[in-house]
Amino acid sequence: MESTIKQHKELTTFEIPQQPSTIVISRFEKFKLRIRLSVDFIYVAMKYLKNPSKAIKVVQILKDKYSTIYGEPLLSKVSKVDGK
Repeated sequence: MESTIKQHKELTTFEIPQQPSTIVISRFEKFKLRIRLSVDFIYVAMKYLKNPSKAIKVVQILKDKYSTIYGEPLLSKVSKVDGK
């Protein structure tokens, strides 16, 4: 009985340490990620369309549709996991 009370006291005083936020706040880092995402989109579009102007137009259309559907720009919230 006494050990149960002791364990209960230990549990009530146990504090969870504050975890560092994984959300990216830096505007520069968000800008870099937006550029990288755009380049990746254009790369994939170029792979299939084989025309740079069409690829850029398609990527812009996709970004606009995303904004229309979800109501916010693409990549508005970014977080890091394991430094990536």
